[in-house]
Amino acid sequence: MINVFMTVINMSITATFAALIILVFRSSLGKKMPKIFSYALWGIVLLRLVFPFSFSSVFSILDKINPNVGQYGESLSKAYLMPHSNELPPQGLEETNFLGTTAANAGSGAVSAPMDFIQGNSIIMGCAVIWAIGIAALLMYSLISYLKIARRVSTATRLKKQDLIERCSDMVQLRYPSEVYSSDQVESPFVCGILKSKIILPNFLFQNEAYEKEVQHILLHEMVHIKRFDYIVKLLAYMALTIHWFNPIIWGWFYLASKDMELSCDEKVLRLSTMDQRENYANTLLGISIKQNNLFAEGLLGFGESNVGERVKNIMKYKKPTKGVIVVSTLICVIFGILLLSNPLDGRASMNEPMNVLFIGACETGSNTNIPVDSFILMGYEAKTSNLNVVMIPRDTMLKGDDGRNTKLSLYASSHAPEQVVQKLNELLGTNISKYVKTDTAALRDFIDAIGGISYDVPQDMYYDDPMQGLHIALKKGPQILNGKQVEMLVRFRKGYAEGDLARIDVQKDVLAAILTQKSETDIFKNIGSLYKLASKNIETNIDKKEIKKYAAVVRNDSIKKDKIKEINLPYSLPFEDGISYVKIDEEKAQQLLKDTF
Repeated sequence: MINVFMTVINMSITATFAALIILVFRSSLGKKMPKIFSYALWGIVLLRLVFPFSFSSVFSILDKINPNVGQYGESLSKAYLMPHSNELPPQGLEETNFLGTTAANAGSGAVSAPMDFIQGNSIIMGCAVIWAIGIAALLMYSLISYLKIARRVSTATRLKKQDLIERCSDMVQLRYPSEVYSSDQVESPFVCGILKSKIILPNFLFQNEAYEKEVQHILLHEMVHIKRFDYIVKLLAYMALTIHWFNPIIWGWFYLASKDMELSCDEKVLRLSTMDQRENYANTLLGISIKQNNLFAEGLLGFGESNVGERVKNIMKYKKPTKGVIVVSTLICVIFGILLLSNPLDGRASMNEPMNVLFIGACETGSNTNIPVDSFILMGYEAKTSNLNVVMIPRDTMLKGDDGRNTKLSLYASSHAPEQVVQKLNELLGTNISKYVKTDTAALRDFIDAIGGISYDVPQDMYYDDPMQGLHIALKKGPQILNGKQVEMLVRFRKGYAEGDLARIDVQKDVLAAILTQKSETDIFKNIGSLYKLASKNIETNIDKKEIKKYAAVVRNDSIKKDKIKEINLPYSLPFEDGISYVKIDEEKAQQLLKDTF
């Protein structure tokens, strides 16, 4: 129930801003438009109220106001109902992550919900119950109104003026003549019925001997409603109002949309007439208003004539619109439809190719020109399958330097620009990498602290000191919550492993999985802009902010799952040349392995 309620809240927020934008336009420039176009603009709000989904477009503007526009269900509840605890609770140790190690290493498992989250969830549930009660009350009111209408029109008699009815049907171009009834139990004409609509006229219309002209105006008006299916539209609008009853802006939308429906219908009748019928038509409305009960007991679903004073003014000022006005008004409706109906692009439509990014991890920037580079991670996200492909490239990978001699990848990256490193790896692996992110340990610390740390099972005691690098590592074995400084220690430690740097790569893969699947108070991909801004002073990248938001939107919508993280192990050997140990990648096998992925 909470998911449904949160979806309705989100739809209501989006529709509210759409309604306010249309209201401002309608009250200014929109005054000169034919009312049929104002009526059409209100239809945009109706669609936003009824459908939680829509098409995507680069022209969407509502995401600037409501970042969660277009979301619904569980993902929306997660976005709004994020716990607000600064302490990340310990997580389970039994599940298996994508590397085949324990889930503690991947930072997954059950999370104990903080008390404030439970309380907040209870408040939302209480609001959802009140919302459901409100809907039930309005539906009950509608049912009672319907039964009253049914009882009052049950004695209505069929109007025998078939020639008049057929003449009006021909003018409106109805496929089938409408059934018309008269009754002494109603004070105003209206349309009732859904599958088979009927026009109900009050008996007092026939007391005047010259009633035919007045009745013709009214029949034309009601038949236009039938031809345009306004009775269906108003029913849908009322159902939308019932669902969004808590929003006062939506009540205002319903009132104004109903008014524009009637005004546009009046204008249509005047256009159907070959002679100037404005005065006669206005007199007909005034005659109805004198005898009409202002409380009009038929209720919200009836088509009783309302706002007669404003309608008479509009009728007397009406002039047949020129083709230019119609063209411009149509264009305005199309533009508003695209701007207000479309959801922002999540990036899928423009991502036929995987998102391939090389992450380069360097030591903290200092006064040294050549900054040591420790980590190289190639990541490729496939939007179609939601797979995240990960390749850890050893820092000791053998490359050919500028002088043709063998060198290590870490040494080459320390003295060359990231673009040159990308080019070198493309040559080695046969990949098509174009984007890179180079970050240092300061950015890593800030990032980990910003997401509240990670839960991790440290595999062994780690102690190491290197005053030359300012590196001091002191970590105890066992599951714990690691802050930014401790994660830096973890990913830089390698001297205590029997396998050296290769064992450290395994730890870095575990840490990466822990970050991506971390269940913390901060949604990484939802808050990517803020997190990037926090760490940007220590990040060098050729990915612009728009691309970052686009990538984050795609990944956030799908969410990173452990079973979608695919590790790709490069084939290698461990040669020892000129007294130096290397990791030598088998180029032919590596290129064959990566050709369909990167």
